[in-house]
Amino acid sequence: MSGNSSDSEDEFFDCVADFRMNLFALIIDLASRFYAVAVPRNSPRAGVFSSISDANKYLKAVRGSRLKIFSSFDAASSFASSTVAENLSEPTTTISADTSPFPTLKQEELLRFRRLIETSQPSVIQSLVDENPLWLITNCDTPSILQVRIDVRFRYNAFHVAALSGRADIIEVILSILESDGFWSRLRPSADALTVDYRRNRLLDLYFNSPEIGVIRLDAHFLVFLVIGVGCISFSRPLHLASKFGHVKCVRLLASHPVCSVSLHDSAGLTPAEVACSRLDESDDTLRRKQEILRFLDEQ
Repeated sequence: MSGNSSDSEDEFFDCVADFRMNLFALIIDLASRFYAVAVPRNSPRAGVFSSISDANKYLKAVRGSRLKIFSSFDAASSFASSTVAENLSEPTTTISADTSPFPTLKQEELLRFRRLIETSQPSVIQSLVDENPLWLITNCDTPSILQVRIDVRFRYNAFHVAALSGRADIIEVILSILESDGFWSRLRPSADALTVDYRRNRLLDLYFNSPEIGVIRLDAHFLVFLVIGVGCISFSRPLHLASKFGHVKCVRLLASHPVCSVSLHDSAGLTPAEVACSRLDESDDTLRRKQEILRFLDEQ
């Protein structure tokens, strides 16, 4: 009897270990960009960040430090563990937050903007963005965060909110704004065409393919939190949200864009097709929506 109990406990802990390793691998995969800061010798400890804003703050705080972007966490750690003197011969990538003539927006204002999306007011949204592009983009060229849940560190951009609410008309309006030359000429009037194209494509990628948890802290304490609280965190992209709630028009609009990846996985390893209508009660209408979503996603 005791032998069987011991075997069961071993199997349980093996499962926990496998789960933690899979979860860690998922987090690393989701954090597709790592911002490494190397510092001069005898300076405070260097670091690797998943948020450009955090990296920029640290860069400014430590004189003589340098920032470089990596797609590999190991490469970023290697750069951060060396000193600036050792890296003088290497090219460095810096992210400059251009001085913006537009006033920054408070979180309370962004939450009101979120409600405009949820209640489908495209003309008001268009008017606000015409006056101030920062409703949709930060000074670091990342999507403005419109909803924050501190308990599970949810970060929703405008596409997350619109997809969750089934507002395909809002996604269409915002996409038209983000792709327009007028938006970028107001925001970055001194940027050349090549720079604008790079920034526009990067921003669209973040809007379409960022998981709902946009900032990931890669430290032991947060990993423990994730292991405990992972049931609350799905790492859903906008397409996942539209699909699981059966918003067919949103799915069509998102998935048909060339920047949107229809094969990305959430924390359960599921694609948008695999979660289709999973948050709806079973009914003939749900079945019809699911079949339509699956048929369209299969064509992409």
